[in-house]
Amino acid sequence: MCREKIELGPEVNSRSLVCQLAKEGFPVPVIAKALGLNRTYCYSLLKPPVPKPKRPPVDKDALVKQWIRKLCEEFPTYGYRRIQVMLRRRYNLRVNHKRVYRLMKEWDCW
Repeated sequence: MCREKIELGPEVNSRSLVCQLAKEGFPVPVIAKALGLNRTYCYSLLKPPVPKPKRPPVDKDALVKQWIRKLCEEFPTYGYRRIQVMLRRRYNLRVNHKRVYRLMKEWDCW
């Protein structure tokens, strides 16, 4: 026996279809078999969707920016390559020289 999935079109999504059939009184295992879906997936579709909490954007460069600024104030004649070396020596931080260049260019440290 060959199981074929029938496409219902873009306007019908599986959540609304499963919810409608469950409201009409059909048991979930029957709905799952008829639609060719997993039974546990159908049960999860009947639950209300839980929205993911939005996190505030994190500035990954914040700490590096502070350290670069301190080093630029202490050594105003250093370029981005020497600042990168100082980050490694003082703060034990391995940072790509391109990242240091970009952050220093934002502030006009030179």
